[in-house]
Amino acid sequence: MGSFFINYCVENANYSDSQASNLLSYALITFTGGRFVGVAVAHFFQTDFVLLVYAVITTLCAILISVVHGVGGVGLLIILYFFESLMYPSIFVLGTANLGPNTRRGAGILVMGVSGGAVFPPIQGAVADSATTRISFLVPMFGYLIVLAYAIFHWVTHGFKIKKDRQAAEVIVVAIPGQKKSSVFVSSDPVDVIVEHQRKRTTIDDFKRLDEGNVELGSVTNPSRGTSMYNPHNTRYTNELFPPSADF
Repeated sequence: MGSFFINYCVENANYSDSQASNLLSYALITFTGGRFVGVAVAHFFQTDFVLLVYAVITTLCAILISVVHGVGGVGLLIILYFFESLMYPSIFVLGTANLGPNTRRGAGILVMGVSGGAVFPPIQGAVADSATTRISFLVPMFGYLIVLAYAIFHWVTHGFKIKKDRQAAEVIVVAIPGQKKSSVFVSSDPVDVIVEHQRKRTTIDDFKRLDEGNVELGSVTNPSRGTSMYNPHNTRYTNELFPPSADF
């Protein structure tokens, strides 16, 4: 968008190069302001829903920018910067959610996968040379359509939620059997969900040790819940299934 901003202002609205440069500065300021506004909006609404709405608006803006002449087109281009500002942070948050121990790897892939700045400008430049800079802004529209498709998919598969779930974050400290270090989980999921996930993980590990004859089986009772459950772990691991938590 920034590569062709000045050309668009000069060709489509008859601004001078210096005036177009100033307008680009205003657009970048709008982009920065959009980040702060977007963070406030995402505090009350689901991230995938906000991304969906923003993707619809940016797609419409890109279409109108390629149609409208004069100052109106430049105004729409600046507005597009505002709604584009929250896209990458939202995609990053949604793409790295619930990855567990693979969060770092997923984050690295998302960072390395940013290639739009290398692919889209040459294509848009070719369209601008063969047609006009105004028509070339249909090229980034396809990028917004891809973001829109991703946002719709995520929103549908996660239950069409609109408002943000107001759940306290849970800090879960879980001791790992056979290791000196503990795992720390920070999650908005209920404690029961995280404990169940950890139980399944440790059960798999203990079944492996069971084959080697290193695990004693038995039945234990959780004093906090008053329920009896089958414990495939050695009794010294019993309390690890019910780790302490802190709400904040």
